[in-house]
Amino acid sequence: MREEEDTDTDYIKLYYKIDKSFLMQKISGFMIFKRILGLAFLLSIFNYSGEYKEEQTKELNYSNKLIENNYLNKVNNLSNKQNYIVNLMSESLKDSSFRNKIGNIIKEDVYDKYAEHGGIVILSNNKINLKTLESTLKRDTSNNNLYGQRDKKLLPENIAEFHLHSASYNEEKYSIPGPDDLTISYFTNDLYGESHEFVITSLRKGKFNIDYYGGDKTKNKEITTIDMGNYNYDTTSTKNL
Repeated sequence: MREEEDTDTDYIKLYYKIDKSFLMQKISGFMIFKRILGLAFLLSIFNYSGEYKEEQTKELNYSNKLIENNYLNKVNNLSNKQNYIVNLMSESLKDSSFRNKIGNIIKEDVYDKYAEHGGIVILSNNKINLKTLESTLKRDTSNNNLYGQRDKKLLPENIAEFHLHSASYNEEKYSIPGPDDLTISYFTNDLYGESHEFVITSLRKGKFNIDYYGGDKTKNKEITTIDMGNYNYDTTSTKNL
């Protein structure tokens, strides 16, 4: 009787051992399969992420190329005189003292709530200087975003005109020539055969954007606008008002 019990017990132990081993194999197989699936999923994510980033890079490069080509096309569309004026301004903007002077003009405009500021661009010894002139419009809060220019014939020393978009330090949404600006430029170009303007926009305290817009009938009748970029100036160097 004892032997039979031992036999039954051994059989049960053996069955349990075999069953447990079989179960562990099943679990191990399932875990391996699960890991393979997980690895495959991760690889697919990394692959997708890499492809997505690659597509983003391609789109960004394509966008930058379009901007660059657009800029080059616009520059190539300028007359010799327009190129000369744009290059003079571009060289002057490399000078920190010139940028700081623009910073002072911006500060004066921000504090003046009765007029928009502007003036003329003067050439002297192959360098340009900005001369501020009071707006021809009546000093009033309603004219804080408008600049009245003088008749071009009365200003023979200027090679271009400029005005600001800086009713406040943050005027980024107005960092292009406005409809009124372009209308005046078309009118001036039609009347005098050429028009050269710069608009300086305050992006924030210490930073501004500058655009050239103008035409020259010796090249074409259209007005061309060129974004000349964003520039910093030293706020500590601006004079106290």
